[in-house]
Amino acid sequence: ANVYFELFLVVTDNDGLMDTSSVRIDPKTCTLTLATQPSGLEILLDGQPHATPYSVLAVSGMERGLNAMGPQTFGDSIYTFNHWSQGGATAQNFLVTDNDQTHTAFYVSEGPVGVNEDGADSFQIRVYPNPTYGKFIVVLNMSGHMGEKIKISIRNILGQEIYNKEVISSNMQVREKIELDPALPTGIYTLQVMFAGKMKKTSIVLSR
Repeated sequence: ANVYFELFLVVTDNDGLMDTSSVRIDPKTCTLTLATQPSGLEILLDGQPHATPYSVLAVSGMERGLNAMGPQTFGDSIYTFNHWSQGGATAQNFLVTDNDQTHTAFYVSEGPVGVNEDGADSFQIRVYPNPTYGKFIVVLNMSGHMGEKIKISIRNILGQEIYNKEVISSNMQVREKIELDPALPTGIYTLQVMFAGKMKKTSIVLSR
């Protein structure tokens, strides 16, 4: 809400002497709060993602854009959008009023995000950011698995492989930067990690 108007008056007399005066006009503002149920998911405000709860000073009378991102991963679950507290479509515009406003997006859990094929706790996968716009980092905690050849692959919902790479675990943690094809559609993809005859999977939520 760093918006204001400044009016300038410039006066020039017959001798060419000039003087300037100005006055600043600050608009009416309110506190705009974005929330989700469960808390901690992300909402797009004017196309920019914000983790909830998120509050910002907004200018009264301005039209803003909301979009409930989904599906999203949070904790060990995948969540899909269900409804807004004010009703309406997933993506919608609203008018900022003089009074404080709260917009809450309600989500429902679609179940756990990861599948551990071998049941071992000594190897863990983390992906961030997730949801992602296509560029993300995969962190593999390799306690007890140093020196292993690791195959990282990503598959779409049809099981088709869209990405693969082999790396060697040279220390306790492997960090791999991945950039997906920008032509890939929004949706849930499966990240699969194979090493020493074992396999682990987790889900990646791609948003555009």
